[in-house]
Amino acid sequence: MSCVCQYFGNNATRAIPPSNCIDNGVDKKKVDEYDDPQINGCSSTKSEVSATELAAARAEIWVLSKNLTDAQISIENLESLLKYIIDKQGALLSELYALKRINSELQTECSTQRDYHTIERNAITTELHNIKKLLSSRTILLV
Repeated sequence: MSCVCQYFGNNATRAIPPSNCIDNGVDKKKVDEYDDPQINGCSSTKSEVSATELAAARAEIWVLSKNLTDAQISIENLESLLKYIIDKQGALLSELYALKRINSELQTECSTQRDYHTIERNAITTELHNIKKLLSSRTILLV
């Protein structure tokens, strides 16, 4: 088992100092020996930082940065997918409105044709009625 795995396995509840408190040259030395203001400003610099703790912190930072990169890539992919969906939705809405317009035109034309056929049917029915009346009056005259 590696040092990092042992550290996380044995000290899972132990707090790791912030990343700005970790210095590459620290190896079981007192942190107070360094004049770096970023390191001296940390509250956890009063204790010694061992190489194992440093390696564990670096490993955790690497894992977190990898997770951050993966999350950013996922976000970019989701944004790309969202843009594609929005574009597709816009195209579908345009097609829907065009089809609604065509449907409205066809309904108007259908209504006009229905009215025309109704008028023609009524005219033919009236003419047929008049012809029957004329025939019945002729048959009465002939009898």
